[in-house]
Amino acid sequence: MTHKYKIIAPQIELNVVKGASLSSGKGQKLLWILPDASQELKRALEIIAFCFKSEMRFDWIQYAPNEHVDDSCIGFIIIQQNRARTREFDFKLDKLNIQPHYVIGGGCFRKIFNNEMQLDFIWLHPYDRHRGVMQAVWKKLKIKFDKFELAKPVSSSMTRFIEMNKNYGTKNALS
Repeated sequence: MTHKYKIIAPQIELNVVKGASLSSGKGQKLLWILPDASQELKRALEIIAFCFKSEMRFDWIQYAPNEHVDDSCIGFIIIQQNRARTREFDFKLDKLNIQPHYVIGGGCFRKIFNNEMQLDFIWLHPYDRHRGVMQAVWKKLKIKFDKFELAKPVSSSMTRFIEMNKNYGTKNALS
């Protein structure tokens, strides 16, 4: 959920990964959201889409769970375990054998002409920006889709990221 100046990251447990596949990385994991994913995972991606909509001042949301019914849309969320937890909190969760994961970002790919993929949106929590998370995620996106289009408009932050990481190129990298 978002408010004008407050971002509350969704929290999930990894026992809800039906319809999702996991790519692990240093500190964070990329969870692919497929059409048969649980409503909890789809709702987490929808919250990320609301954050993107709010930050970009768009009039519409880029992802809606009820429209994710086929493989023309492939979503993903970026999750991280142990985010800003206290020792007391850790002890209580460990005792209950619960491992919450915080959704720190996400995005969505859509099929366009000739079954090519387009990155419709990607959003990362402000606290996790400029910490190497986007570069790690970008490498995983490139492995999965190789070359892909970027949906327009491209934010100034994404333009800088692409320019600084040209070796990660996209099909239409800012053309």
